[in-house]
Amino acid sequence: MKLKSTLLLIIFCLFSIVAISQNHVCGSHHGYLEEQKDKFPQFYKSLENKNLQLEENNAKLLSKVSNNEKSTDKKIIPVVVHVIHNFGSENVTDAQVHDAIRVLNENINGQDPQFISRTPDVFAAVVGKPNLEFRLATKDPNGEPTSGINRIQSEMTQVPEPRDQIKAMSYWNSYQYLNIWVVKSLPTENGGVLLGYAQFPFGGSMSTDGVAIIANQFASTSSSTLTHEVGHWLGLRHVWGDAVCGDDNVADTPPQRYSNGFGDNPGPLPTTNSFPYHVGLQNQGCIADSLNWAGEMFMNYMDYTDDQYCTMFTEGQVDIFNRTLDGEDGGIGYREYMWQEENLIATGTNDGALPPTCNKQADFQEGFGNTSVCLGEEVWFKSNKSMFGSSITSVLWDLGDGNTSSVENNYLHTYSQANTYNVSLTINYNEETQVSSTNLSSLDLASASSYDSTVNSIIVQGTQAELNDMGASNITSHPIDSLGVYFGLDGTTFYRGFVDEVIYTAYYNNSCTSTKVKNGFISVNSETASNTASEYSYTFANPDISNEWQIVAANENPSQWAFNTSSMSSWKHSLSSGGCMMMPSKDGSTISVESLISESYNLSSFTKPAIKFEYTGAAVNTFPSNELNVYYTIDCGDSWSFLGKLTNLHVARAGLYTTEYEPMDWADTVMTKNALKNDNVQFKFEYSNTGASNNFYLDNIQIGEEDDLIKESINFQTRMSLYPNPT
Repeated sequence: MKLKSTLLLIIFCLFSIVAISQNHVCGSHHGYLEEQKDKFPQFYKSLENKNLQLEENNAKLLSKVSNNEKSTDKKIIPVVVHVIHNFGSENVTDAQVHDAIRVLNENINGQDPQFISRTPDVFAAVVGKPNLEFRLATKDPNGEPTSGINRIQSEMTQVPEPRDQIKAMSYWNSYQYLNIWVVKSLPTENGGVLLGYAQFPFGGSMSTDGVAIIANQFASTSSSTLTHEVGHWLGLRHVWGDAVCGDDNVADTPPQRYSNGFGDNPGPLPTTNSFPYHVGLQNQGCIADSLNWAGEMFMNYMDYTDDQYCTMFTEGQVDIFNRTLDGEDGGIGYREYMWQEENLIATGTNDGALPPTCNKQADFQEGFGNTSVCLGEEVWFKSNKSMFGSSITSVLWDLGDGNTSSVENNYLHTYSQANTYNVSLTINYNEETQVSSTNLSSLDLASASSYDSTVNSIIVQGTQAELNDMGASNITSHPIDSLGVYFGLDGTTFYRGFVDEVIYTAYYNNSCTSTKVKNGFISVNSETASNTASEYSYTFANPDISNEWQIVAANENPSQWAFNTSSMSSWKHSLSSGGCMMMPSKDGSTISVESLISESYNLSSFTKPAIKFEYTGAAVNTFPSNELNVYYTIDCGDSWSFLGKLTNLHVARAGLYTTEYEPMDWADTVMTKNALKNDNVQFKFEYSNTGASNNFYLDNIQIGEEDDLIKESINFQTRMSLYPNPT
């Protein structure tokens, strides 16, 4: 066990070194979605029906919206955060989610704590104030209570290409909610570490609409990555226009030669003390110095400037926000239904809406990643204790063998008998939920255990008369000299002050219990297999295979919010051909590996042990990609070695079928290696799901002497030649 822990630590350290040495980038630029569609046409084709359905629903809801005078009231945006995790640090806590939304609201409304100290007056004079608030939903699309946080355990938290497939794992209607997916890592982008990406409005793919972001950026209150990506989601481009001296189509963001981060900028990269930065053509500016003495607006959130120096959006950028949310010239905004009162009530984001109670869920994993072990080997039970903070009052593990434990986390246990064990974890905890509002009467004080108020000092800017009307305090004047020539502000003055905003918060206390049960979670095997027959044969006539075979699904408990849970289905018994194992058809919206694992065999007395099986399958398009890999283990599943494979052409051997394929065109194969001559051997059939496919079938699995199996295979192929290929 110590060796395993050491190896894990070494791998983590190596990964950390590589990650630190790479540059950080955003994956949002105009045309990125089209690039992804060109690279992965099969995946995006699988989403077409989903997109059509969403677009129809969105159009119906937008038809209810009046295109009257544009609103100046606060616009509330319902949010759902999908945390895709594998029990690592990417499983951000509820507190970290709430902090991320709080920082987003501060930043987008011009209330960054560093705004005054790190924003030159000439740029502060054009800061935009969109009057937006992002709120976690308290009702899901079915109207059921929610915390606005969905947790999905999956190895897909290290997102492969195509990157949008992570969104198929958990998605809420993008015309009602801003979907945010939090993951451990995203695919690299032009050699850099992808911190996040967002889909632009009017992107044409509602099923992938939202923001994806890596967890260490989402959880950091000093990171502006979420703010940057939400800027894209509301319609903004990068300030340098994704080209040398490009155009972001915003008049009050001065032309900029490069991104002020990863890219072509030779440096030095800007800090607060760099102002004015890149002034004039002779200093890497894009226009003459006489046209813009202030240089580049490197503190804009849509630049790649280091997080600590980003402080603002401009009035022109906020105009784009407003066009996205409220339309223009009498039209309806692309995201206009989201902030309508009807939707706020439906999503539980209206003022005073109560959060759900006792919504935290206990969960656990085997810390070494092995749920199949040899007798005498330790099992590491690792809980999600961190999700509960200091609120836990008691913990109870039931290990399925008569033993229990109250250890909260990192519990090591050794089973005394070979068997398959159900394991459960029960966590009792105290919970305090809260609801805040500027309107005390909107809060349910009758149900609250207590309430209080806090005073926030809000930065306001305008003319002196405007600030006086607001009742602002500590008003200061800020004259703009020739630095403001680009904005036409030279010789003008703006005023800054502070307005007190009272926030009332009601608190609600609950005592809660959460139990997680995982049936057949741990398989303990004898070091020497008890199966010593001279041959084994499995025809799958009996639907109950649990005594001989174990199905390990990549998505054992798929989220109810997955696009298509049938696409996540794993091996199952089929009555076709008198009984066989079946991998149901896939629509290509998710990538997974589905395993079928045998019992253990003592093959030490065999001369040359081998495994033989029959298979058939079909394709749904002309470019099938799914494969079947076969592995074996001689250490109770601690490690698996490659035995052989069926390529994509083998898996789709029956050809193209536009209907559900029923097995009729069987083939067989024999696989062997010298290492199979061992006293504890298991086999694993691993179906690699990388694209759309029709049904695939396995049958007549035999384990025996290689020579005998090859003879049977020759006879089988002779018999099969009597039947023509149905295609």
